[in-house]
Amino acid sequence: MKKPDILQFQTEVERGTGALYRDYHVNGRRLADLVDTRGHISPFGWTTEDYQEQFRRQLLLEEEPEQDPDRIPLFVCHICADYLCGYFSTLITCEDDRIIWSDLRMGHIDYPPPDNISTYVLQPEDSRRWLRFSFDADEYRAAIEKGTRNP
Repeated sequence: MKKPDILQFQTEVERGTGALYRDYHVNGRRLADLVDTRGHISPFGWTTEDYQEQFRRQLLLEEEPEQDPDRIPLFVCHICADYLCGYFSTLITCEDDRIIWSDLRMGHIDYPPPDNISTYVLQPEDSRRWLRFSFDADEYRAAIEKGTRNP
């Protein structure tokens, strides 16, 4: 079995607003440097505590996301964190003692109709689907609990 990937969080500065946020790092590399998040950033460290807790629970597979029960958002709009601006998400699955991130890609709400805001579309031409990370489940949970809490 392949050696598990390592998930960590580090404080970064958002270029446009100067806001501090907690960003994903996998195997020592910033995830946003591996994929084009189109200016979206992690919700950790700058959004409300309740909002961060919602994302934390989704990453731990304790709560289903509102926009798509099969996809977990990793990055949101750097200004408002609203899904209406699009989001960058992954599939998260459990395999034995591993947590797997796969099929990383951008998503956005399908416009129109405005009365059906729960319909989301993922960009099928996205080239980041080949990325796959396999984390040790215990180390993953510890990284989420430690790395996503405000200092």
